[in-house]
Amino acid sequence: MSRFFSKAFVIALVIVGLYGVTRAQETENIIRPNTKAGSAAWVFTFGGLSSLGVNAVELASLTVPGETSTTVDVYGAGYKYYLSDDMALRALLGFSTTSSGDEAKAGKTTMTNWGIAAGIEMHTHAVYSTSPYFGAQIGYTSASGDFKQTPSGGQTSETKGSGSAFSIGVLAGFDWYFTRGIAVGGEYMLGFSSLSSSTTVTAAGTSTTTDNPSASTIGISAGDVHLVVHF
Repeated sequence: MSRFFSKAFVIALVIVGLYGVTRAQETENIIRPNTKAGSAAWVFTFGGLSSLGVNAVELASLTVPGETSTTVDVYGAGYKYYLSDDMALRALLGFSTTSSGDEAKAGKTTMTNWGIAAGIEMHTHAVYSTSPYFGAQIGYTSASGDFKQTPSGGQTSETKGSGSAFSIGVLAGFDWYFTRGIAVGGEYMLGFSSLSSSTTVTAAGTSTTTDNPSASTIGISAGDVHLVVHF
């Protein structure tokens, strides 16, 4: 009977030892999140999972009044830097300007958009290759449009529209490192945003400015799937 228990005990030790070696190898193969002080990364968003398109980070979506109300998506570069282990500051900065049309014919339209946002991420204890985090962010975005038309031999008419948005919120998300230095993740933001806009019409030597009703919202203001690339 004692020999039976001795053999059983040895077999149990072998099984436990093999399990320990296997677990150790699995742990060694796990890609640890890169959240150490001094780490820096660019952040991109996926424009659509079906095509896996990678885009710049969206700062806000604004409505610019004018000849017709135009919805403008403001995009920028996303960047984050780890000030200390598991604590990162992040910044978003965007600017774009476009011009189309002919002032002497159907009219010329010019659009200028810019935005800035800053936030902080606090990364919690890593779960294997995944780094969950929470934090906060504040941002301001502005978009303006100008429509000008000067018919042959006629007077110039111009319509200007502008819109701006202020936002502040708390966020939660995760980064999953599927390889060293590159992670995919998801994020939701719960916050407050305030939007305002105005329209200015100039014609026949007179100018009229109208302040449009402002709007405020509280809720889940943003959700994205993103790509983090360390450098």
